[in-house]
Amino acid sequence: MKTRSHSPPIHVHVPESTALHVHLKRGQSCTASQLVQNERPGILRATAKVRAKVPWIPPGKSTAPRDQYKWEGSSHCLEITPVPQSDAGSSPLKLADLSRDDQGEEGRCDSRSKYDRRADSLMSEGDPLMRKVKLQEKRHLLERQSEHLDTCQRLIGVQEEQLAEASKELQESRRANTDLRRSLEQMQEDAAHSRAEGGAQGRAGQGDIDVLLRTLVEAEIDGEAAAKQVAALRDLVSQLKQEKKLSRPDAALLGKQHEVLVKKLEAFENTNRALRQLLRDQHGRETDAMREMDEREVLLKRLAESEAEKMRLEAKLSTKMREAIQKAENLEGEKDLAKSSRYLSKALETTHGHLQKQLRKKEAENNQLGAQIEAMEATLQQQRAEMQALQEQIRELQRHQEVDQEALRQAGQSQRQRAEQSEGHASRLATQLQETEAQLADALSSAEELRSRHTKELRERKQQDLELIALKTRVTELTDELQTAGDKFRLEKEGLLDRLHRLTSESSSTRLENQRLRTTLSGTEDRLSASQSELQQLKSTIRDFENLVDGYKTQVQKTREESEEYQARLEAREREVRGLRAEGEREVEGVRRRVRELEPLGEALRRSEEQLKEAQEQEESHRRRSAEQSEALREIRLKVEQQSGRIETLQEKNLLLLEENKHLRRSVDTMDRRLQEANRQSGELLETLSKRDERVRSSQQESGGEENGKTSSSAGWRRSGGEHRQGEIAAPHTVEQSLDRALTKERTVQAKALDLETQLNVAKSEMNQLRRCKDEMERRMQGRLEELKKKLEESDSTNRSLQSYVHYLKASYTNVFGDSPWTNHRTLCDRSR
Repeated sequence: MKTRSHSPPIHVHVPESTALHVHLKRGQSCTASQLVQNERPGILRATAKVRAKVPWIPPGKSTAPRDQYKWEGSSHCLEITPVPQSDAGSSPLKLADLSRDDQGEEGRCDSRSKYDRRADSLMSEGDPLMRKVKLQEKRHLLERQSEHLDTCQRLIGVQEEQLAEASKELQESRRANTDLRRSLEQMQEDAAHSRAEGGAQGRAGQGDIDVLLRTLVEAEIDGEAAAKQVAALRDLVSQLKQEKKLSRPDAALLGKQHEVLVKKLEAFENTNRALRQLLRDQHGRETDAMREMDEREVLLKRLAESEAEKMRLEAKLSTKMREAIQKAENLEGEKDLAKSSRYLSKALETTHGHLQKQLRKKEAENNQLGAQIEAMEATLQQQRAEMQALQEQIRELQRHQEVDQEALRQAGQSQRQRAEQSEGHASRLATQLQETEAQLADALSSAEELRSRHTKELRERKQQDLELIALKTRVTELTDELQTAGDKFRLEKEGLLDRLHRLTSESSSTRLENQRLRTTLSGTEDRLSASQSELQQLKSTIRDFENLVDGYKTQVQKTREESEEYQARLEAREREVRGLRAEGEREVEGVRRRVRELEPLGEALRRSEEQLKEAQEQEESHRRRSAEQSEALREIRLKVEQQSGRIETLQEKNLLLLEENKHLRRSVDTMDRRLQEANRQSGELLETLSKRDERVRSSQQESGGEENGKTSSSAGWRRSGGEHRQGEIAAPHTVEQSLDRALTKERTVQAKALDLETQLNVAKSEMNQLRRCKDEMERRMQGRLEELKKKLEESDSTNRSLQSYVHYLKASYTNVFGDSPWTNHRTLCDRSR
């Protein structure tokens, strides 16, 4: 009989390189056993005499493999390029197809194991990068916290120094206030004494005025008497001129009149001197009273200024104490935040370690599964070797049958006698063949059972792989959520630190000058730019993470497509392997163990949710602090209004001082007028005295012949003339003294006016400075309010973006896996319970 041609062997070339590609080469499996396997079915079909029913076996499906199988990862690539093969022979049993399927299954298992290894290597490469990034972030956070604590300690030291200085100033102000109180008490006592003395002096002054009026009346009377005596003397002298003879009675009468005139003149001089002395005393008293009034006003002004300074220092001390208390509270809050951040960093480290342990456990379980798969492959190879041995036995039997048939052909007619024996032998061989065919059918049925079991095991393994992929994606999502939560916490912490820096800068700016205010403004602008750059970096990192998520999604889609392709190929070859249900159950138990080990991920999720709640609470606290700052702004505005009220009071005081200055000028003008009148009166007196002197001289010239009898009268006249001259000399001296006093008064008044003008200018400059400070404070506070509003809006936008991103992740998870991770976690927890 003619033997049918067996199918050629399959060549599978898998390229492999060290960096990107994997090449796996298999040689031709054209062994002698395969030749026997290819030749034996034709001999079995050639026996037409045997009529035993053979079980129908479907032919092997000649699958047309793809030109190229390719898988791409983030840093590796796997390609499988099968060589095109020729059509198989037309044998009915197609055992070569069975061997081909075995080889394909081996290649597929190898590619599957390599794919798992590559995925594990990718995960192991990604883990240290994530660890490095997290460690760097933690180091940066710790460095910033340490720097912030150092700055807080420095600020606290500066504030303590300022408080010590303020306490010293307060003590000094208290001492000054006590001194001022003592001086005020003394002033009050002096004022009481001066009032009592003033009453007495008023009474004495009233008496002096009465005395002065009396002396004036006496002086007028004496002047009239002297005028009468002068008129009588003039008449007598005229009579003497007419008579030109002086008798003794006339001379006696003239002497008497002369003596009376001299007495009257002496009385007039005495009254004039007393009047001048009284005028001097009255002027001195008035000047002393004016000086005392001026000193009293100056002391009252100083007392009011000291009281205002005391109130200002007390308000300043109270504000400083409040600021110190607020800063202490802020420091305590910052310490609490640092403790909470340390606790969170420790919790993150513990969760990271726990996740690393879980990943190591998963790797160990994967290694165990790989070992189990290798053991299964070894058992499959043993079964294949047994099948090959059975096929070789069948081929040997076919060869023996062919040899017998050829011997029968060559014997021909000569061996017809042995035909019956050969037929009997052939019938025995046919029965043996039937038995072998039955054994073959049993082996094929067992192979089909093995295939079905293998397909079931592969399905279970696919489910496990899908669960593993889902768990990996969930782990990545949890790590991303933890990272986002950590970034959010870091951002909020940086915001709090920035706000604390701003509060400290505000507290220092209220005490420092405009230059420090500008420096703090530049510092805040630098911090703003730094925060904006950090926000941009965070946005770029979020975009990178979104791109990574998209890449992972594309990789998941590619892996799904590849898994579908593998599933199609495995469904075509499902009839090959059996008997692995027990191992499948073991793997299911291992998966359950993994699920139980992955239960702490739910706790991590709860922790992340709690962190989210804490972040929201911190946001509410930020809003409260912004409200407190707005209240502080209102208080500052009230203070500015109070300062404007004080400025208005100062202006009113200034107006009062100007009015007092005007009154003083008016009094000075009245005094000048009085002085002019006194000068005019003194001039008139001098003119009258000069006229009297001329008259006396003329009378002396007329009585020049009678010098001997009138020596005494001439001596009296000389005395009176000397006294008149002394009076004339003393009168201008007193006038000069009064003028000097008036000039000194004018100078003092002008000096007081200049002092008042300088005080008014100082008050105006202080008012302008206060207005400028008020405007600057309002601008700064408005700018800070705008900055706070912008930051709150940015934080709200970031929170919204994070929430939308979390919702997007949940929706994508539900779209991909059909169920949310929280429901999966709950179901897993329920199963574990």
